[in-house]
Amino acid sequence: MRWLFIAITVFTLVALSAGNALACTCLERVPCQAFGEASAVFVGTVIDSRIITIKRGNYESSSRAVRFSLDSPFRGVKGSQVEVTTAMGGGDCGFGFVPTQQYLAYASAYEGKLSTSICSRTRSISRAAEDLSYIRGLATAKPGATISGRVVTNRRNKNGGYENQPLARIKITIEGLTKREIKTDMKGQFRVEGLPAGPYVVKLSVPRQSKVAGAPGQKVKVTDRGCAVVEFWLEPLAS
Repeated sequence: MRWLFIAITVFTLVALSAGNALACTCLERVPCQAFGEASAVFVGTVIDSRIITIKRGNYESSSRAVRFSLDSPFRGVKGSQVEVTTAMGGGDCGFGFVPTQQYLAYASAYEGKLSTSICSRTRSISRAAEDLSYIRGLATAKPGATISGRVVTNRRNKNGGYENQPLARIKITIEGLTKREIKTDMKGQFRVEGLPAGPYVVKLSVPRQSKVAGAPGQKVKVTDRGCAVVEFWLEPLAS
């Protein structure tokens, strides 16, 4: 899954670079996005954990295998228990599970094993109200996927500094199994609902005297009753 790939890639590049400290960079997901991307989603209580060695090509690392009792299996798991691996923590994206504590876990399948990290929306059950509300509402939710996002630019503020400011009335085109066009609102946001599940390309029409920081089109894939969130940053052209 995308968030697991990002976490593994960032950690691997940093870990193999001499003189660099460990770091973990994540892209935050909203519940409907995290659920659609995950291979397994469940509520479970930590029974125990052990340290294991994982090999990926020529790279070898220590990870923690955490065993859960299954309290509420939502996707991709069955039975009474499940094991999920995570990195050791301390900057490598590992999630710090606590024995006997209950969690909502989002896991990704990799080489036959389930893995999670702080780059997923895995969290203690006390912080999972928003996620559980979405997951438990799926059975009665209207069919269709949602793609939303925002467009911002970096402008000088009244204090002389710079900050992200929303851009209104920017044309957004969503192309895939169907095509939709929409303009951003006064908050620079857009949202299209009721899309067929599948892959899409989200593009924006770049205003004159501006350029996009990155690609003007972003590829996303959405599941039924799931979502994708994209962001675009515009910069002024050099005068």
